[in-house]
Amino acid sequence: MTRKQLQQLSKPQLIEIILQLQALIEQLQVRVAELEEQNKRLTEPPKDCTNSSIPPSPSPQPNRAGTKTASVAPNAAIRATAASANSRT
Repeated sequence: MTRKQLQQLSKPQLIEIILQLQALIEQLQVRVAELEEQNKRLTEPPKDCTNSSIPPSPSPQPNRAGTKTASVAPNAAIRATAASANSRT
């Protein structure tokens, strides 16, 4: 509404508009607070033992399966070669 339109309204009409605007402001303030909290949760790194007081055991461990299988595979190959050499003698 323009200033001229507002000047033509009665005092009770103006009061009603003000009350509606106050209610809208309160709703928007609540929504902004919710969005700020959500933004904070989404932008912070997850907590683990390196950046908080969480003990190391609940922290996710790096994937070590690749290194474990790599060290097992050569030993298995050596055993298979030795077993075939023993069966030939």
